Amino acid sequence: MDDKNYIHFDPKNENESKMKEYCEELCINSLFNKENRGKVELKYYPLLKDLENENGYFVLNKAYFFLNFYHKIKFQTFQFLTEDYNAFNSYNEFSSEYAEKGGEEILFRNLIQLSLKNKYYKVIFNEEDKSLIDCMIFNNRHIFLFEFKDYESINRLDSIYDYKEVEEIIDKNFIKKKGISQLISMMDKLKNNNNFNEFVIKKNIKFQNIEIYPVIVVSNSFYNIPSLEHYLTLKMFEKINLSKLNFKKIHNLVILDLNSLVELTYYNNQFDLIKCLKEYALKKSKFNENVSLPNYPSFRDNFIKSDFVKNSNFLIQFLKLTNFENNKDIAEMPNNFF
Repeated sequence: MDDKNYIHFDPKNENESKMKEYCEELCINSLFNKENRGKVELKYYPLLKDLENENGYFVLNKAYFFLNFYHKIKFQTFQFLTEDYNAFNSYNEFSSEYAEKGGEEILFRNLIQLSLKNKYYKVIFNEEDKSLIDCMIFNNRHIFLFEFKDYESINRLDSIYDYKEVEEIIDKNFIKKKGISQLISMMDKLKNNNNFNEFVIKKNIKFQNIEIYPVIVVSNSFYNIPSLEHYLTLKMFEKINLSKLNFKKIHNLVILDLNSLVELTYYNNQFDLIKCLKEYALKKSKFNENVSLPNYPSFRDNFIKSDFVKNSNFLIQFLKLTNFENNKDIAEMPNNFF
C-alpha cells in the first residue's frame, strides 16, 4: 500500500493473485447498481476497485481493511489446520492457541508500538511468565499495565439472558485467574520485585508517588461495553482493598478493543495512547454514578469523534482527492447511497 492508500498487485505473483481474489470480495463497486442494498457500511466494503487498472484498489478505510485481513487470515489458518491435520476440534480451541502468536505477538504488540508517540516511554512485553500481564509502559511515575484478551463471543454470551449465568462467565474469563487477577498480581510484583528498580529507583521515584493505570485490551468489540468496564472496575477495587498496595493512586480500569485502537492509530496522526489514557482516567474520576440512569463513559466515544464507517463526507472527500469525480460509476451513484 502506498502513501495514497492505493494497492497494486502483480498478476505474475501467485501469492499476490490470491490476495487479489480476497480484495475483490471487499470492493464497494459491486453495490453500485443494486437497488435493494440496505444500509452500506464501509467496514464490510473498505475497498474501491480502480476501473482503469484491473490490479489496483483504493483503500477507503484502512482500519477496517486491516481488521478484515486479520480475521480472514485467522479463519483460513483454522480451516487449513483442521481440514488437513485435524489439529483442532473446535474454533474456540483454535482461538485460544492462536491468541498468543497471532493476536498478542503480531497484532496487539504492533498496535501498542504504533500508538505511542513519545520515544522516552519504556515498553516491556512479557516474553517469559505467561501468568503475568502482556505489557507494561513506564512514563516516569505513571505505570500502565496491559492485559490482552483475544476472545470471541464467549460461550454464546450474546445470547444468554440469565443475569447469574452472564455474571459467572464474566467472572471466569475476566476476574478469576485472568484479566483483573493478573493486573493485581502485577501490581504486587511491581512493589516487591527488584527487577523494576531500573525504572523506579534510578529515577528517584518513590513507590508511594507511583500511579497505576490498568488496561484490558479485547480483540472483540462486543466486550468494550461501558457498563462492563464499570462492573470490572468495581470488582478490581474489591480485590485491591484486600491487598496492601501502597501506590499513590490506582486508576479506574479501562477496556479497549482492537477495532478502536486500529481506527485511532490509522486516522489520527496525533494520537498517543498514553496521553489519552491519562485524559480518560481524569474524566472517569469525575464520573457520577449516583443518578437514576448513569451514562457510563467510554474510551471509544471519548476519542473517536466521528464514525468513519458511516461518514459519507469521508468518501466524497476521498473521491475528490483521487480525481474520481469524472468516473461514470461514481457519477451515477445516488446521493443517498450511504
